[in-house]
Amino acid sequence: MGVQIKLQQWRYFVAVAETLNFRLAAQQLFITQPPLTRQIQALEAALGLTLFERNRQGVRLTDAGQTVLEQARSLLQAAQALQTLEALPRPVSDAGAAAGPPRLRLGLTSVVDAGGLADLQAAFQKRWPGCEVQMVRDRSTSLVRRVSRGELEAALIGLPARTEGLELTPLWADPLMACLPATHPLARQRTVALTALQDRPLFWFKRSLNPSFYDYCEQVFNRLGYQPPRLPEPAEHHVLLAQVAAGQGVALVPRSMRALRRQGVVYRVLRDAGGLSVQIGLVWRARKAGPPAEAAAGPGLPDMAALAQCAREAMGGRSPGAETGTPQTASATGRLDGPGQSRPPVANGPDRNHRTRPGRET
Repeated sequence: MGVQIKLQQWRYFVAVAETLNFRLAAQQLFITQPPLTRQIQALEAALGLTLFERNRQGVRLTDAGQTVLEQARSLLQAAQALQTLEALPRPVSDAGAAAGPPRLRLGLTSVVDAGGLADLQAAFQKRWPGCEVQMVRDRSTSLVRRVSRGELEAALIGLPARTEGLELTPLWADPLMACLPATHPLARQRTVALTALQDRPLFWFKRSLNPSFYDYCEQVFNRLGYQPPRLPEPAEHHVLLAQVAAGQGVALVPRSMRALRRQGVVYRVLRDAGGLSVQIGLVWRARKAGPPAEAAAGPGLPDMAALAQCAREAMGGRSPGAETGTPQTASATGRLDGPGQSRPPVANGPDRNHRTRPGRET
């Protein structure tokens, strides 16, 4: 090929391909739009391919771009697996000899609104200017494991999740919205009653992927009398949107995911939906776990309660019972102490496989 392509360029390409919006992709990557555009142009030149078509209607992947996207995702997944080796805890002698400012390794779930991550990064740097904040974006299930192993100091994850042995502070709720074909009669309305979608197939996930969230949703569905035909939910969000746009069914997705736009798809606020939502919370290793948990906090790193409050303020989120940032621990029943009826449970015990894109990843 002659020209070396950097891993960063592949990340930029995937971000644009998944959002089909250079501005939103730039926000997700914590950069401005001009350098993102230049890197995509450089990638296209290096490959000798046109990856995107740009016009007044927006951005779309070319056939070549769609092919390259699948390969780029595989490459980045392999790179992520290798990066976990760098995050492994170092011996005390090495850590003590390391120079530089204290480093906060913070995990971020993919269900967090990508457009708000730049604000989150800026808020942390302003609050703790002497601390280097390293953000790692991953599935919540993986982030929980990495926090438990001491590879991350803390993580913002989607709830419900299995967080045994970790402290948890709920931060805010991300309500589910109706994802409809633009041709659907209800697409002309600003809000949609969940039961009004009764006759349309619902793209939904298997219970084995996330039993806690599945059971929570089923309880709400049963209470409302919402029992639509079910279709298997695609693992990739862009595939889900394509099938919704084609009129094959409807979907329920977190409000923050509406930033991922596609022609032929509209998002509508749900009414009378029993408070269906995905909650976002901060988890970190419980101090009662012993010296390793205390060492994970590290000298010069922010207090976790302060970190939770900063994240809540930066993202503008509020969640019932989470206003004070007081840590909570999952109870033996699998629920947070004192949850409301419409609040998703937080499961306790070993982690499970959850979704990555369409909200069920949590």
